[in-house]
Amino acid sequence: MRTFLTLLGVIVGVASVVMVGAAIEGLGTYASDSTSRVFGSNTFLIAQVANAVSRSEYFAKLKQNRPIRPDDLTYLKALTGDTILYSAYNQRVEDIRREMLRSEGASIVGANAVLPEMREINLSDGRFFTDQEERSAQPVAVIGSEAADTVRF
Repeated sequence: MRTFLTLLGVIVGVASVVMVGAAIEGLGTYASDSTSRVFGSNTFLIAQVANAVSRSEYFAKLKQNRPIRPDDLTYLKALTGDTILYSAYNQRVEDIRREMLRSEGASIVGANAVLPEMREINLSDGRFFTDQEERSAQPVAVIGSEAADTVRF
């Protein structure tokens, strides 16, 4: 009986260590996969000023670094061909309103139609704009659910 209980204790101990190890490894894999889907794997940010510690440092970098123009994006696309995806990206915070309804501090992002191929963008309703709509400068927008609920577009 003592041998059986010892054997049972060893089996339970080893099984629990293996299960905890597998759970930790699975959690690490999940975190890595979800992060790469949100931020894009092998994603690089090219910006006039990527980060600054203070306002004075920010304005000093603005004076020193030349602005990035649409021609720069065209040059990068011509240089690399179709092997790499590029999306111009501009973001700012503004108040949005419609008639008497208002939402303060909404994040407004300007991007290209290829952004959903680079990052995971979850849409609860509708679709992202297409490359054809971008090229023909159609007045389209992707509105987040919070803005749609608040302002009721």
